[in-house]
Amino acid sequence: MNTFAKKPKISIIIPVYNVEKYLKQCLKSVVEQTLKDIEIIVINDGSTDNCAQIIDEFKIQDERIKVINQKNLGYSVSLNYSIDISKGEYIAIVEADDFVDLKMYENLYDIAKNNNSDIVKSSFYKYFEQENKIRKELQNINIESNESFTLSEKSEFLRYHPSIWSCIYKKNFLNEKNIRFKNLKGACWQDNLFQLQTMYFAKKINFTKNAYYYWRISNSDESESLKNCEIPLLRTKEIHNWLNENNVKDEKILLNLSQRELIYAKIILRKKKLDKNYCEIIKELISNIPYKAFMQDKTIKKSDKRTLFLLKLSPKLTRLLLLLQK
Repeated sequence: MNTFAKKPKISIIIPVYNVEKYLKQCLKSVVEQTLKDIEIIVINDGSTDNCAQIIDEFKIQDERIKVINQKNLGYSVSLNYSIDISKGEYIAIVEADDFVDLKMYENLYDIAKNNNSDIVKSSFYKYFEQENKIRKELQNINIESNESFTLSEKSEFLRYHPSIWSCIYKKNFLNEKNIRFKNLKGACWQDNLFQLQTMYFAKKINFTKNAYYYWRISNSDESESLKNCEIPLLRTKEIHNWLNENNVKDEKILLNLSQRELIYAKIILRKKKLDKNYCEIIKELISNIPYKAFMQDKTIKKSDKRTLFLLKLSPKLTRLLLLLQK
């Protein structure tokens, strides 16, 4: 096991698996950060392409890079081990096929220190690079907040993509609350529960609308990028099991999670080819949505209320209408 003597401001964790095409851009964006006092933990999870060679090239040039080579144990194991051995005051995660603005961690760390934040979150970009054409879309989180807040005060964050990589997390906070990733095979939306746990327990969250993270989208059709229709259902069940175990009854949290569950239902139904039992999957997925409260909430769009009504009536009919809207 590696031991790192220095206590850097941020430990940036980069899990790597067969992404040689994008890895250099990712690593370059991290090593060239304006915040120099960082630790870069690159965990090569059994890559079979040229990732190991690329990582070694960067390590030779930058002593801040700590490399861990292991057999293919999966995304969750890689992240959890990296968090355990990290020495940084804060933790950050970068997907190896993405990249970041060079000022990202300096700016987020400044916010964290000024507010003693448990979490600092920023907006981010969707980044498309297809047929030599580059396009980016700002994924702005439509929430105003110049002060620190808790999840109960700004539970609207749960409507949006978890985007855990557009954040930094205080290491002591993660340890005190014993927050780690659920051990799942592959990359199976592990960020859902992690986001909820971190935001629920955080006493001070700060948010900036400035976007620093570039989330690479290889398939612009989110529905077709979902390989297994049961994944959203399984992650949703885990979330509600955790809420029940921790006696979380906050209606705002449940309603904002409901809007995300509705998005997941739409993603499933827009797939061209569906599992035969998709109707049962959808019915179970939306079973935790508090229907009456959802329909009465004035902050929820009428279109979302109509979609939930149709889903409860007939997932097949809803699927047909969604496909016609494409």
